[in-house]
Amino acid sequence: MDIEDICNTFIKTNSFHSNDATSERRYFSLVEQLPAGLYDVNFHNLKFKFVNSAICRVLGYNRKELLEMSVLDLMDDEGRAKLGRTIEEWPYQDQGGRQADFTFYCKGGRAIHVLLNTRLIRKDDGSPSCFVGACYNITERKRIEDELQKADENKNRFMGTLAHEIKNPLTTISASLDLLAVSPTEELSKRTMAIMRRQVEQIKNLTDDLLDVSRVGQNKINLKRNNIDLNNVLADIASDTKASFEKRGIKLNFEANEQPIFVHADTRRITQVISNLLTNALKFSREYGSVWLTIKQDENEAIIIIKDDGIGISSEMLPFLFKPFVQVAQESASHGISLGLGLAIVKGIIELHGGSIAVNSAGLGKGSEFIIRLPIAHVV
Repeated sequence: MDIEDICNTFIKTNSFHSNDATSERRYFSLVEQLPAGLYDVNFHNLKFKFVNSAICRVLGYNRKELLEMSVLDLMDDEGRAKLGRTIEEWPYQDQGGRQADFTFYCKGGRAIHVLLNTRLIRKDDGSPSCFVGACYNITERKRIEDELQKADENKNRFMGTLAHEIKNPLTTISASLDLLAVSPTEELSKRTMAIMRRQVEQIKNLTDDLLDVSRVGQNKINLKRNNIDLNNVLADIASDTKASFEKRGIKLNFEANEQPIFVHADTRRITQVISNLLTNALKFSREYGSVWLTIKQDENEAIIIIKDDGIGISSEMLPFLFKPFVQVAQESASHGISLGLGLAIVKGIIELHGGSIAVNSAGLGKGSEFIIRLPIAHVV
């Protein structure tokens, strides 16, 4: 007899109400060794009549404590209401088992998700007597299911955004070709060709992002690394992007380190990372706001900080920020929508350099701060 058979036997036969003392001791010995938490609960007051050691371990209470408690003591108001609805329906139906998941609060207040596989036991006259069943801790399973659901939702939003982002330039290119076919003058041809080149470049950038996130995930980005001074690299990036910030009335503050900071890195990829983060800071900043780009050294690490006083990031979103397809606060952004790939690519590139990236935000409306750490290259 395997574990599942023993659980099912306990649930179906309610063996702890047998008049056979030998049988009772035998089943007690068996269920004490099971990893599943088994219980027997009075139908009328929902107090525990029996619990095995496994359910005590799951809930953090000892046997004596649980036998003085009701199932309702482990639930919040929402759980009690759900259980109440189930019990109201059950006595008037057959004796079949039920499965339902609930949130239980363990000793000390920690919340867990449990799956209850329960059977209603009736007296000889058919009236309900007790519930017997098995309790399984499914907290980790629920967490994985929630993450998978969120990932699927993000993927679906991403596919919709990608279709929109590709359709727009293709529509413009198609309209431009129609215009050239009708009136192909030299001046019109030049203007139209310039428009089409911009739209093709936009599609190319989208494709590059898609390829990059795939390469990062498969560790297939080839880095052309040299010893580079981050002071110089960041100064060039700040100079190149300054006009975009001024156009929006946003002040870009660049603070270099007093001494050169050398890292063994791919200049193009580091530029891609910093430019991406500065573009995000610009996108999510308010008019006349400020952005700070800082480089400093801490022992054997170079630290790059990109900070803004913009719309900020909610605490709920922070853990998912560097995952592919995640899009944050787009309705508040000043420059449209994105595919939600940029930060996943940034994280992948930094980690390929042996570094790390973290994000901080005090919440919505309170700005954000990205901190990159890269190992120092000791140049002789």
